[in-house]
Amino acid sequence: MSVKDRFTPEEWMSLLKTPMLVSYAVVGAAPSGEDGFIQEMSAVADAIVEGGEGAVKDSLLASVVADIVANARTSSADRRRSSQLKKSGRGRLSTVGRWPVF
Repeated sequence: MSVKDRFTPEEWMSLLKTPMLVSYAVVGAAPSGEDGFIQEMSAVADAIVEGGEGAVKDSLLASVVADIVANARTSSADRRRSSQLKKSGRGRLSTVGRWPVF
């Protein structure tokens, strides 16, 4: 039984969201502008990954971080595909506008 299997889907989702929610609270406690926010959230992401790398294999921490990283990669790939589809669709729509009307 994996660590993830010991939790309901709702509990697991809460565990995945918690590191980011905590980091938003910490970053929001002392706002430092847009650039500072980006730097601080980048540091949070690095810390999460480093924490997972240093965690004992098959531990709760390692499992949560592995899922966070996997979800981030999937989300990033989805955003790229969405962007490519939008660009492709715009190109097709512009050619439709040049079709003759009967």
